[in-house]
Amino acid sequence: NVLLEHKASVDIQLSDDHALGGATALMAAATKGSSTIVAQLLQAGAHVGARSSRGETALGIAQRIGNTMCAHAIKQHIKAVAAKAQSAQNAAKRAAAEDALESAMASSDLQALKDAIATYSDAVKRFGAPSSPLSVACTRRDELEERKKQLKAEKRQRQ
Repeated sequence: NVLLEHKASVDIQLSDDHALGGATALMAAATKGSSTIVAQLLQAGAHVGARSSRGETALGIAQRIGNTMCAHAIKQHIKAVAAKAQSAQNAAKRAAAEDALESAMASSDLQALKDAIATYSDAVKRFGAPSSPLSVACTRRDELEERKKQLKAEKRQRQ
């Protein structure tokens, strides 16, 4: 708590002479089984990948000692960070597809525009739709194309 109260770096490692040689505050909290302090340190930005002089991470220490609450808190934090990174990556991919579409709209190349619309529609399907009029139009376009295919198939069946 002293680190957090004084806004010190939560990743300072203890001296190798110390009983927890090279451990961070997160590792020390995991060793003591203090899931509350583990959660506070994670919230403060503690690095879960840091290794002690013995090569252990806080998660490894918690698992080895059997501190399941601490191990669970660290695993949940890792999952949340990964999900946030994936979400940011997906947003960047959507934005790139939208930029390409806007560039194609500015040109007079109809084929480039059709390709850009298809690419953007695919990005919206794969990475989620932002709430922009452009994404709504592309999604609607895909729905209309699908309906057109259904109508053609029904017409062929009647013939």
